[in-house]
Amino acid sequence: GFAVSKAPDRSLQSLVPRWAPPPSDFLELDGQLVHYRDQGPSGDPLPLVLIHGTGASLHTWEAWVAELSATRRVISFDLPGAGLSGPNPEGDYRDARYVDFVRRLLVRLGVARAIVGGNSLGGEIAWQLALADPERVAGLVLVDAGGHAFVPESLPIGFRIARTPLLREAMRWIL
Repeated sequence: GFAVSKAPDRSLQSLVPRWAPPPSDFLELDGQLVHYRDQGPSGDPLPLVLIHGTGASLHTWEAWVAELSATRRVISFDLPGAGLSGPNPEGDYRDARYVDFVRRLLVRLGVARAIVGGNSLGGEIAWQLALADPERVAGLVLVDAGGHAFVPESLPIGFRIARTPLLREAMRWIL
């Protein structure tokens, strides 16, 4: 069988007690609400910035932050449209827009230079930030980071055959 169900949307205020207790905080960045945590020694001259992957949130890093924040300043946050951060006001979720978001967030938090880590999409954003703003990124920690899309120099013969209607029909009878 097949069943369909829908849960009603919940307000941000109803989610905060469970998912954003202290040390969580919120700030507005160019019209967008951002959920973040800034933990550890505030005087750390080279903080760690951790970026989560697709479909995740700053909670991805909780175990890491618990260990690292004893001696380091650790900043984690929800990317636009993820966790408890609001959506991108323009609906723009391209990599370049994420990189710009992270850069603006670091400026807002007074971070001139950091070690930036990321998982999956967060890793891709981290290395793209390092390319776009090398003076701000002192080091990278990449965990299963995304990379450039693979674009083959030519299509394999099977794909070329599949694009040709007559050959595609012939292959149905041969294979």
